Amino acid sequence: MAERYAKLPTEIIRTATTFDLFICDTAMEYRNALQARQHEEATGQSGQRTAKITPNLSIEQMQAMMARVKGVSNETKI
Repeated sequence: MAERYAKLPTEIIRTATTFDLFICDTAMEYRNALQARQHEEATGQSGQRTAKITPNLSIEQMQAMMARVKGVSNETKI
């Protein structure tokens, strides 16, 4: 967080809220996941991740998932 906002760590500790730290942690995890995916695609090696960031789903699969969440039967179009 200090690196991203060009502040000293003591300034971050003094002024940051827990929400700021949560957002920073989430952003770092996302950045690391993107880097891991790029490395995986470039080298053909898979890392230690267990799930893909963006799964390859068809439109029909996504619509079925949305219908399940909304409680709509499969026959009804979304």
